[in-house]
Amino acid sequence: MTIKSELLQESIIVFQLVLSIPFLFVSMISNSKIVDSDSFTKYYFFTRITNAVGISLVCNTIGLLIGFYILYSAGIIFFLFIILLLCGLTLIDFNKR
Repeated sequence: MTIKSELLQESIIVFQLVLSIPFLFVSMISNSKIVDSDSFTKYYFFTRITNAVGISLVCNTIGLLIGFYILYSAGIIFFLFIILLLCGLTLIDFNKR
């Protein structure tokens, strides 16, 4: 399976894909280092940050691909849906406290 070259014409898409892979890879490795409470305090924050950045880059790339190559309004709907879900998650987290 290969990626069509016309999908990678936009440099921002290539840049985000290239950056997301190391962030997700490092997140996976640092998560596997958490085995006890001492390592939890060392790696937890780093794991959360690298995972959040990697996932954000992947979601943004998917949204840009949808907007550029499928339908612009579908890309906008994709981003709005993600924003609404994240706002809902934030409200749930605030209600726990």
